[in-house]
Parts: sequence; structure tokens; C-alpha cells
Amino acid sequence: MKKFFVIGAMLLAAVSYAADQVIDLSKPEAWAQKVVKAGPAAGTLCVNTNVIINTKAMFPVDDKHTYNFRGTVCAVAKGKIAGNSFIGYYLYDKDKKYIGQINADTLKGSITTLAEPIKKGATTFKIKANNAWKPAGHHYLGFNVKADELCRDTIFSFVKKVEKDGANMIITVSRPIYKDYPAGTAVAIQKSGSYFYSSIVKPGANDRTFQNPLKQKNFWKKTAYISPMILVNWSLPAKVDKSKVETMYKDLKLVIKEIK
Repeated sequence: MKKFFVIGAMLLAAVSYAADQVIDLSKPEAWAQKVVKAGPAAGTLCVNTNVIINTKAMFPVDDKHTYNFRGTVCAVAKGKIAGNSFIGYYLYDKDKKYIGQINADTLKGSITTLAEPIKKGATTFKIKANNAWKPAGHHYLGFNVKADELCRDTIFSFVKKVEKDGANMIITVSRPIYKDYPAGTAVAIQKSGSYFYSSIVKPGANDRTFQNPLKQKNFWKKTAYISPMILVNWSLPAKVDKSKVETMYKDLKLVIKEIK
């Protein structure tokens, strides 16, 4: 009987292990950019410029697993210069279409409707009054917005001026509107300007590891696929000897674990 329970426990452990995946990302061929080179030691990668790199493969996500892009930013070698590493993911919807922050992140409480039609080329328009609408040089516009859905109808034009007009507001924007929109169209302010980050690592004299297990709900809404991504050598000084730029990574992996 004791032997039966031991064998049963071993089989259960084997099944649990099989449910987890450890995907090796420590080889240059795992990455889409040719600037990613093999480092001098096994399992290391080298990047000698400031660049965004991402894996060639997309990985499906669901609510039954956690996703942990982990690894080590190596100590800066003597005579070399390294910038920050912004660790994260490119996110994609079920059709493998890229999701940017502008698609996924609506400024809270900003959904309203057009009080009048907009004609293509306009730089002013009227909305039903909404106190979330304020001048801002980093938030953009979303049209045909629906709560809890991605906004694919976005315009890279920010709010410059807001004027009260009875129950409405007159909005002045930085760039002309691309097309016509009828009165009643749902409109909102969309956030923009950054990728999905899970860790930020500053270079130093010692190796620095990173990891951050995430669930599907932690990614931007409607995420169905992910591609590990790093902004390499970011925040370098304006004047730098480019021949000395070098960031080394080791033990890069995507660990996908079943949620027990």
C-alpha cells in the first residue's frame, strides 16, 4: 500500500511538472532583431545599441496560468557603458493584432458622446460635458469607444483647450480630426506613450535578476498572446561613445506555470 502511494505521488508530481513550461530565450535566434548576439559565455546575450527587442514567437495566455519573463542583467563590463533595461511584453488580441496602451487604457470616467457631428479636418468639436476632459499633452482621442473593449478608432491628437457651452463642452485639439463622425458617437480620452512593462533594471557593478509572475488579468484587457520584450540601453546620456555601449543578459526564460 505504501508503495502505491509513493508511486501515486510521483505520478502526480510528474503531471504537475508537465503542466509548466520553461521556454529558453537565451539564444539570439529566439529574438526578432539581428542586433541580439550571443555573449562570450553560454546562455548569455549581448546588445550593443539602444533598441527595442522582442521574441519572434507569440505565446497564448489564459486565466489558468501565470507568465513570468525572468532573467539576469549582467554587471557592466569594465570600460563599457549600459543603459536601463525596461522589461515587458508586446501584447496582442485574439487575432494576433498588437495592443497599444492607446487601444486598451481609457482615462477613467472620460467616455461621453459628440454633441454635434465632426467634419474631417476639424480642430474643434462639441461633446456632452464631462469633467474628465482637461487640457493634456500626452492623452489622445478614442472614438466609438465601448466600456471593457479595445478602442481601435484612435486619433493622435491631444486636448489643448476646453470651454463650457451650456450642457456641452467645446474641445480644441492639437491636430485635425482624420474623418467624419456623427453626433452621438461615443468618444473618450485614451492614454498613450508607453509599452507594457513588468520590471525596470538599472545597470550596475553586479548582476541584477528580474522576474514578475503575471496572470492574464494583469495584462491590458483582451490580451490573448504575449511576446517578451526589452527596451535595451534606454536612458543613455545624450553624448556617449557608442562603441562602448554594451548590455549583457543571461538565463532569459519565459516560465509558464499552471495556477493550482
